[in-house]
Amino acid sequence: EQQPVPPRMLNRHIDHDLEKVVLKCLEKKPGDRYASAEQLADDLRRYRFGEPIRARSVNLFERFGRELAYSQHDAMLRPWGHALFLLAALMFLGYLATSAMLSAGVEPGYAFWVPRVLMIGFGLPLFWMMRPGGVWMPTNAVERLIWAVWIGYFLCYTCLVWVLWLQGIDHLNVYGAASVLSAMGWFVMGGYLWGGCYLFGWIFLGASFFFARQQGWVWSPFAFGVIWSFVLTALGVRYRMVGREG
Repeated sequence: EQQPVPPRMLNRHIDHDLEKVVLKCLEKKPGDRYASAEQLADDLRRYRFGEPIRARSVNLFERFGRELAYSQHDAMLRPWGHALFLLAALMFLGYLATSAMLSAGVEPGYAFWVPRVLMIGFGLPLFWMMRPGGVWMPTNAVERLIWAVWIGYFLCYTCLVWVLWLQGIDHLNVYGAASVLSAMGWFVMGGYLWGGCYLFGWIFLGASFFFARQQGWVWSPFAFGVIWSFVLTALGVRYRMVGREG
């Protein structure tokens, strides 16, 4: 599942062209390798006689595309497509409720915490229903990583709100920092599960500057929830597609 180490990182005296030939042989996708032993032999002959080889280095755009397409542990995550859709809807409604209550003049403490308590109250049974055999704790290394990242995210997000409150900063101004925190979580997912999660991280990073400029805006929670709903829906669509292909 991992990319091979370039030969020149192991031995700097290896020729660049020979390294290209080796790496082309080790491409993950069969279509990116030599189509036949004859083509490999031809490139080795070209290398031997100092002629230009047909193998070439992967450019920046190709590398970026490969990182986005990188995926592993799909088989373990196929059943989560439907749960991600439901979680996206739950977050959309919860953050919409917060902004709607603030807009209607509800006391900020109630507007902030009541929807979140309800999201947790509905989310935990949903999680239990979607777990194989009703098991709560992670059962493998993949789930342990996901738990560590997102439970850590939830705890840090909660502490962030309380720290800002103790500093006299209104909770409506938390979403810039919360977006940065969300971006970090998705970057971790991009490196471990699916490269497309990197794009989710960049979306949250970009949104953090938007929220930073919307001081005291009552619809910031709703905008934050829309982004989360979009990301979770996109991830749900992917794993549903993976499930159909499997």
